[in-house]
Amino acid sequence: MAGLSVLKVFVCTGFAFAVGMAFGLDRHTGVLIAQMALPVAVTSYLLAAKYGAEAQPVAGLAVVSTLMAVVALPLILAVFV
Repeated sequence: MAGLSVLKVFVCTGFAFAVGMAFGLDRHTGVLIAQMALPVAVTSYLLAAKYGAEAQPVAGLAVVSTLMAVVALPLILAVFV
């Protein structure tokens, strides 16, 4: 789970930065980066549980990505915004 969470935070942040620069979203790139670096939504778990998908891995991903966001978001915002 931790590997996927790290991958999500850094790959999504890098992708958001690249898209923001490619489309010239100078003032809005920070918002895009912050939004992409946010943790996995708990509603993902609720939907997985409701539709019989593998809910436990989704729950783990939500927990780990939330804990990572406590450390990663301030650093990402300090660098990119």
